[in-house]
Amino acid sequence: MSKQSAASGQEFGNRVPYPADPAFVANSQHSALAHKLSAELREAQERINQLEREADGLCDQFLAEAKAVIHEVQSNADARVNRTIREADERIARLRAEAHQIGRLQNELAQATSGINQVKAEADSRIERIEIEANARVAGVDADSS
Repeated sequence: MSKQSAASGQEFGNRVPYPADPAFVANSQHSALAHKLSAELREAQERINQLEREADGLCDQFLAEAKAVIHEVQSNADARVNRTIREADERIARLRAEAHQIGRLQNELAQATSGINQVKAEADSRIERIEIEANARVAGVDADSS
């Protein structure tokens, strides 16, 4: 370093800044602006952090509400399915009872039909015998009268 530059460096370093000095004013303005921007940046970061916490809270709340709605819908669906199954089982039981009763009535009808056929056969047989006897009597009366 030359003597002249060393001397000017000492002179500059030893110099006391004056408020009217344009370098001092520019440096002060720059420092104030940097301080102001730094404070605004901290406030913005704090607001971002607050908004993120609020968003997390809302997400948790929405998730809890969605889970509650899903649980309610699932419970309603399960209840409806169980009710439908119970009603179907009751209907099946009624239909089985009706089918059993129909089967029993069909058996009774078959027995009654068989009984009617047997009575009819016996009646036809009696009628035939009575006709034969009647014809024989008529023939006997005809023979006695001639």
